[in-house]
Amino acid sequence: MKNNFLESIFNLKDKIVLVTGATGQLGHEICETYEKAGACVIGMDKVLNKVKMIKSDRVKYMSMDISDLNSVKK
Repeated sequence: MKNNFLESIFNLKDKIVLVTGATGQLGHEICETYEKAGACVIGMDKVLNKVKMIKSDRVKYMSMDISDLNSVKK
């Protein structure tokens, strides 16, 4: 019953989540957790580390520097 309650208030199924620093150590773990929770994840990083990229239809990656406005506008 406890799991059902938590799932009902923290349900991420089909929600879109944006993660910056997605292929860093912490960002990778965050992306993986959101994906396992059923969310659609958009992962962004300055330099994408292919080793840390999750292979899933629900996870997409973009190379972007969020501190650079021109990079964000692309």
